[in-house]
Amino acid sequence: MTAPFVRKTYQFVSDKKCDDVVSWSHKGSSFTIWDTQAFESQILPRYFKHSNISSFIRQLNTYGFHKKNTGELHCLEFVHPHFYQHSKVLSEICRTPTTKACETSSEAASSAEQASFDVIPLLEELHRKQKNSEKLLQKVVEDLSATKALIQELRAT
Repeated sequence: MTAPFVRKTYQFVSDKKCDDVVSWSHKGSSFTIWDTQAFESQILPRYFKHSNISSFIRQLNTYGFHKKNTGELHCLEFVHPHFYQHSKVLSEICRTPTTKACETSSEAASSAEQASFDVIPLLEELHRKQKNSEKLLQKVVEDLSATKALIQELRAT
C-alpha cells in the first residue's frame, strides 16, 4: 500500500495543470519545483494540511528522497529510485528508519520476551523471601505473646 504522502506527491507532480509550478524532469526520473512561492500557496494547501515547503522537504527526506543540484537558483529538484513518471512501484517507498527507531518489531518482541524470562527468577526469589518474612514475623508475634504472658505471671507472684 502506498503511503498517503507519496501518493499525493505523485498526484500533483503528474498533474499537467501544475506543470508551471511543479513537474517531472524531461526523462521523468525526478521532479522539479519551479516556483517555490506558488508551490507553498497553491499546491501544498490543496494536498496537505500545511503550506510549509520546509515541512514538505523534511517529509521527502524521511521517505528517502534526495535533492539534486539543478544549477538554477529558485528551483528544487528531487529524486528517488522508485519515484518516477509512470512508476508502478510507489508502494516500495517507505519511511527510512530513524536512529532511535531502528529496532524491528521482531527484535522488540524478542527483547521483551527475554526481559520477561529475566524477571521470572526475580519474582520467584521475592516470593520465597516474602514467605520467609511472614514466617519470621509469625515467630516474633508468638515470642512477644509468650514474653507478655511471662511478664504478667512474674508480676502476679
